[in-house]
Amino acid sequence: VRLTMSNLVENKVLIGIVEHMSDSLELLQHVLDMDDELLPAFELFGMNTTATRRNNNGTSTTASKRTITANKSKKFSTRQVVTELKRDVEFMTIFEEYVKYESLIYEFARVELHERQVQLLRKKNEATPQL
Repeated sequence: VRLTMSNLVENKVLIGIVEHMSDSLELLQHVLDMDDELLPAFELFGMNTTATRRNNNGTSTTASKRTITANKSKKFSTRQVVTELKRDVEFMTIFEEYVKYESLIYEFARVELHERQVQLLRKKNEATPQL
């Protein structure tokens, strides 16, 4: 577990978290599309931007807040499935033991890396002077 966590930090891995898709897309967009040429595509897939963004060329882009519709084609939500699984105490005990190391890595990546990466990106965007 420690080796994995260390590798995430040392290799400067960009962390995306599904539960925070908009933030994850914002990080990806910053790395892959610094000129905002693909901004509408990132918004289409769930990036929610409301503030004026600074482009590398000094121009600004004001992105609109978009409503993202959840996938309604599935019969049961993830939350419903997990709630049902939690009713089986014996199964959950085994399951939690099985995924405990993955959970430790996930929490480290979410809290220590993803949230910090998002904060740093937003500070950088706020600090960029408007032209």
